[in-house]
Amino acid sequence: MKNNGEVKLEFMEAYFKGLNNKITFLKELFDDGHKEEALLLCCCYIEGLGNQLYWPTDGSCRNFVYILKEHSIKKILWHIHPKQLQIGLSEARNSRVREIGKKLEAILIEARKANVLYPEKEILLLSETVLKVDELEKLSQNLWRGTIAAIAYDRIRSELVHRLGAVDVSFSNMTFEGHALPNIDFELLYSPLMHVFVYVKELSLSSGKWFGHDFDQA
Repeated sequence: MKNNGEVKLEFMEAYFKGLNNKITFLKELFDDGHKEEALLLCCCYIEGLGNQLYWPTDGSCRNFVYILKEHSIKKILWHIHPKQLQIGLSEARNSRVREIGKKLEAILIEARKANVLYPEKEILLLSETVLKVDELEKLSQNLWRGTIAAIAYDRIRSELVHRLGAVDVSFSNMTFEGHALPNIDFELLYSPLMHVFVYVKELSLSSGKWFGHDFDQA
């Protein structure tokens, strides 16, 4: 007779096999011309995996960005677009974050003139001239708001979910590591989805806990 751990592991394996089939189907959906449907599901699967992995942390956009930052292969996704950071800070619910955004407005407007993406460290270095130490720490915790992944969430995922349509996001004259920025589209997001899926699957099966924590707050 199988013990509870063995039964649970078999159930996990069946769950992740089914999810793998769903994710694999997205490529077929895309190739058959259902590009918006494939892109919507791709974003939703990334979001869902992020919400499960970082439970009980609230914030679907944050979780979407963080799972791509920590467990995918496309480093462009977690680099900072200065205009997006301006927008993200100004729209934060936390008044302190919004105030930091106001202090950084001139610096970020100047940073936009270079037409490049910035790594987190460079944004923090630029911000040292106008922010206090505690404000820099708060900014560091909120840099995810300015990432390409955050743009994907806001301009692709949310548009598809709430307005039933979206277009690929393109960037005129912007570069990353000397190359033109690619569009935010299915092809940019699909391989990261596969990588985060493999990570959460291996984490769950190796630990014997759903997403490494079993949704246990103890």
